[in-house]
Amino acid sequence: MDHFDSQVKNHLKNHLDKNVYFSIDNKEKVTQSLLKKRRHPFIITGLTTFIFSLVLILAISFPFWIQPENNIILEQSASPFSELNISVKEIIPEGFFKQKEQESEKINTIENNKNDSDHNVSKHNENTSIEDNKDSKAEDSNNQFNQNETVDEETFIQLVKKYNNMGNYLTENMTFEESLTPEDGPDSITSFESKTFSSKKEYYDYLSTFMTYDLAKDLWDYRLVEYNNKLGVIPMDGHISFLLDQPYTIERLSDTEYFINQEHSSDLYGVINLTIYFTFQENQWLISKIDKG
Repeated sequence: MDHFDSQVKNHLKNHLDKNVYFSIDNKEKVTQSLLKKRRHPFIITGLTTFIFSLVLILAISFPFWIQPENNIILEQSASPFSELNISVKEIIPEGFFKQKEQESEKINTIENNKNDSDHNVSKHNENTSIEDNKDSKAEDSNNQFNQNETVDEETFIQLVKKYNNMGNYLTENMTFEESLTPEDGPDSITSFESKTFSSKKEYYDYLSTFMTYDLAKDLWDYRLVEYNNKLGVIPMDGHISFLLDQPYTIERLSDTEYFINQEHSSDLYGVINLTIYFTFQENQWLISKIDKG
């Protein structure tokens, strides 16, 4: 299309050059006229751009020139802060703020006292817990035997000897000439007065130095009688003794439990498999059970 236009322009120019003649004055007039026509568009374009820019600037800055009615109302209705304070003080009684400050101080004092009380209670509970833990640890240390320690067999042998002789101290200096209890009536039972102990509990406390209190009661409760604040011993066969001059074995059940075992025979009891159990408690070894199986 551009090529076609160029050919047309060239043909037209050649035709005009051949057929139309312009004088020098006419050419200058035509040239000046064309130059004026060319200037007009640039002037118009410049003016248009300037006017558009001016309008745009006015449009952007227009909201700042006009304030909303709300702002005007606020400016008219707002009063100075000092005047507001004066009006509030005139409305509220004079002692109001002082009373409120006193009440606030009382509340703070109560809260501080409560916090101090809670802290003291917490401290007391903490100290109590620490003491309980100490007591618990001390008790555990007393009731636990160090497994690295080797228990001397002599410890158990001495306990067995006390078991064999436990009735001797009870009947020491006892006379069998007169019964302690009457032979007729509701308390008709033959017993002889112990010169060493005056009650069952007193005797059980003595036995508790080498055996448990419950075992002492099981072994002797049916053999003793209390009458007129005296302790009577009912005559009957004694307990089976552990014969230390015959073979026996000592075995470990746990860190705090051992037992000694012996099998022997006698005319009174026949063949007996006697086992005495030892338990470490209250920081000492005690006889805890007798098995005559």
